[in-house]
Amino acid sequence: MDPLRVLITSMKLSRRSGSELYVWDLATALLDRGHSPIVYSPRLGPLATELRTRTVPVIDDLAMMSAPPDIIHGQGNHELVTALLHFPDVPAIRVCHSPEEVLREFCEQWSFGFPVE
Repeated sequence: MDPLRVLITSMKLSRRSGSELYVWDLATALLDRGHSPIVYSPRLGPLATELRTRTVPVIDDLAMMSAPPDIIHGQGNHELVTALLHFPDVPAIRVCHSPEEVLREFCEQWSFGFPVE
């Protein structure tokens, strides 16, 4: 099997939380297996720096990619949709880590300015 260019999207890469550590594990596992992971997040931080130390490219602007990925592995609705709009012909998968994540994102999108708890 030829190596795949896998674009992994994430809401943020600022600290060691659940979904951010999942991105770390996925990206480093793909790298260790000979694939080419690229991590996209609009909010970067120390975890992004650590991934770069492991030679995983981390970007906050999809225009920085020299070629389209083979597949998009999405987490976070906004980041996944941004990637899909930038690469409309690339297949994608969306991973939901918890039902609360989906509900929270839905409520934030449709709250019309009302606080969401």
